[in-house]
Amino acid sequence: MTPKDYVAAGCSGCMVDRGFYFTYRAVQKHVRESVSSYKKTHPKAALWITGHSLGGALAVHAAVDLRLAGNEITGVYTFGQPRVGNRAFAQWFSAGLGTSRPHYRVTHRFDPVPHLPMHRGPIGGFFHVPTEVYYPKQHSDEGAVICDGSGEDPNCSDSNFAEIVVTDHLFYVGFHFVKNYIGCKKAAQ
Repeated sequence: MTPKDYVAAGCSGCMVDRGFYFTYRAVQKHVRESVSSYKKTHPKAALWITGHSLGGALAVHAAVDLRLAGNEITGVYTFGQPRVGNRAFAQWFSAGLGTSRPHYRVTHRFDPVPHLPMHRGPIGGFFHVPTEVYYPKQHSDEGAVICDGSGEDPNCSDSNFAEIVVTDHLFYVGFHFVKNYIGCKKAAQ
């Protein structure tokens, strides 16, 4: 789909996944209100945007939305993020964020989510925003590779398209998303 607000902001030829876009639009008001409220009490605070998996896709839309609303974005970090839009969108996102603001899309070995939606094929056309930081080893806190900046470096996550290890999606830079977010944790004594 082609979001009218992105086109109005100069994103010629942009297309994004409708599910990710409308999911962000469902929380957009709350995100804007939360950022505005926080900025009132912390006017010099840096605004970093982050997310894992679906949250990574929503973080990309939040960065666009908050920037278009006049907020200064310090940087964006996503983990196991799926593709959000087409090449035109990825280039527009990167140009809008600027080279002085980091955007790192962290991927881990055989994580299947960064391969979705498809880049190639009859239902393809999606393209990652740069810059990928790829962890090729089983333990995602060792041996990071900064990829070529294209968004689709064939020597990074794209080199593992056929191999899938779902647990690689749940473990990033020493943080296990399932162990830390699902279920109750016993308090330290």
